Amino acid sequence: VETACSCAVGLEINKAAYSRHLTPEGCVGSIKDLQITNMFFDEEFYSTGSRSNNFLRGERYPNPGCEGDYAGRIENMVISGSVNGRELSLADFVVPSQWASTVPGLVFQPVTPDTPAPVSSPTDSPTQSPTLTSTSTPTASPVAATLSPTSSPTSRQASRWVICGKANNCGEQNSLAEPNELHEVRCCSPFNEGSGWVKRPGCDVWGESNSDGSCYASKTFSQAKTICEGLGVNIRLCRKEELENSCTRGSGCGFDNDLVWSSTEAVPPTKAPSLSPTTSPTASPTQVPLTPNPTTQTPPTPQPSTSTNAPTASPTVLPTSNQTASPTASPTGAPTTSPSTKAPSLSPTKSPTASPTPVPPTPNPTTQ
Repeated sequence: VETACSCAVGLEINKAAYSRHLTPEGCVGSIKDLQITNMFFDEEFYSTGSRSNNFLRGERYPNPGCEGDYAGRIENMVISGSVNGRELSLADFVVPSQWASTVPGLVFQPVTPDTPAPVSSPTDSPTQSPTLTSTSTPTASPVAATLSPTSSPTSRQASRWVICGKANNCGEQNSLAEPNELHEVRCCSPFNEGSGWVKRPGCDVWGESNSDGSCYASKTFSQAKTICEGLGVNIRLCRKEELENSCTRGSGCGFDNDLVWSSTEAVPPTKAPSLSPTTSPTASPTQVPLTPNPTTQTPPTPQPSTSTNAPTASPTVLPTSNQTASPTASPTGAPTTSPSTKAPSLSPTKSPTASPTPVPPTPNPTTQ
């Protein structure tokens, strides 16, 4: 395409002019379905009917066998624009009859209505208000604002272990790394995936650093995981213990001195046990029994029962509320020192009298 100070605008395909881009047969490529829309010229063209006219032409004399896409033609070209406020047309271009066959399907269209031609000179100051012209196509749907925050915070990716590519060979210690940190990538597989994969003594996996011919340094965890899984169905990031065992050492890319991503997540620490038992039982029973197996017999009580075969060492503070089921095995050793009831009751009282009876007891105890 050639332009020269609005003097001429031209498009030409010519095997002589573009000899550096010929095919071995001496063919040049065609231009198909090219659209030049809204091309504006603020002044009339400098000359009409002279050698500085605008021109459109393809290759007039293609070599034998140069056809179709290699015929050097300009096919189905669409042009729209304006010159000093008027529509651009075929009259503004020179297309002689002998060249017409090299520019088949040429079409001139009006300028797109919603795109006004620029003014001849810029304004001195910006407009006071925005333009009222809308975009040619509205958005498919408005973006809806969220009415309330999410019910829970976005889940945070767990930290991962980064391990030295060769045990005890790094200036840094093995450590936990945030997923967005940048570290080197080595991959593992339970199978020999081909050339370059190594298997070290004591390891169950094969390791590699550049299986596809590329070294991957300074990658995030997500990138590292994607790289390894993209190399094959059995290929993955190595685990922490595999890297600690130097299963990938010497596998390439000079990563023996660098911390390498592992797939092992950080394990949250367990809570320390309480220093003393709780003062009240839990709200619900434990899901797992404390004893591994239930006892097969009732365990003995830690203390003997309160009832004994011998009398108590001292009398009770209050008499019992119920009489004994049977009399004592032997009488008391001596009569009581205080009077009893006036007369024997027909049935024993449920509780002792509030005060002794005034009548003395019988002079001698009964013999039977």
